Amino acid sequence: MIGCQIMFIFVGGSALSVTPLSLVQWCYSVVLAALCLPFGIAVRLISDKLFEKIYQPFSRRQVLPATDEEQQSQLRP
Repeated sequence: MIGCQIMFIFVGGSALSVTPLSLVQWCYSVVLAALCLPFGIAVRLISDKLFEKIYQPFSRRQVLPATDEEQQSQLRP
């Protein structure tokens, strides 16, 4: 994937409407990507069951029906 992206920039040029990155921009890109990888790994290591336990009380909330006044006020322009 990285090789294809580099090829798009150096070979694609005007056909893909891209311009080459400067050295500073390349460095920013590599550093930001390197910082995102550990975060993505950590998120994938967290069990889905943990999220189910945390958010289960919120998913069982009962929504009260709107009163007649609220329904009529929503219909008015």
